Amino acid sequence: METQRDFSKYALSPDELREKQDELARLGITREQIVKALKSAALRPEQRDRLKNTLPLYEQKIRSLREQIIANELLGNLNPDEVSIPTHYQDRKR
Repeated sequence: METQRDFSKYALSPDELREKQDELARLGITREQIVKALKSAALRPEQRDRLKNTLPLYEQKIRSLREQIIANELLGNLNPDEVSIPTHYQDRKR
């Protein structure tokens, strides 16, 4: 019997979690290399502009992966029977 609050469908499998963690580590290393390269004085202006434009994309991907991993850890620790979500008066059946 599936409960209404089954969180297991939102949790990642161990393989998916490991892949996300590996990707997070790889993106973190790449981001650090970009930051280190931006501190270098030997960059041409077009290279510097291109690196400055790609840095927010890496930060967004890193933030998204971190959120997915944290959400997976939180959902994995939840017991559906202990979760009580109070109903709101606007959620009633009409």
